[in-house]
Amino acid sequence: MSNLLTYNLKDLDKTQISNINLKPIKAIISSFNKSLVLKKYLGTSCGGDIFLIKNTNKNTNTNNKKIICKKLPISSSITKPYIQKYYKIMENLYNNSSARQYINPILDYKIKNN
Repeated sequence: MSNLLTYNLKDLDKTQISNINLKPIKAIISSFNKSLVLKKYLGTSCGGDIFLIKNTNKNTNTNNKKIICKKLPISSSITKPYIQKYYKIMENLYNNSSARQYINPILDYKIKNN
């Protein structure tokens, strides 16, 4: 099972950049949305791999043309309810005007195969 979250980049670990196979990630991203194209692996942070994705949809707002995406593996600590709760917390933080300047909002999340 794979999950994708758009994510705030912080403390990236770039030591394993050459070791990652991008083909399965491209297939996952394409299955979510055909207009999303994987551009680059950026590193890892907080238990997940982070990628740069380009939205090729011509009707997309120019602010959303380049997207940071995080892939989380499902484990005993990272479950569907955990991801939903994380999304809600980040959404609430972003809606707080004093915190907004420190938060990159999660644009969307998808859970594949459950």
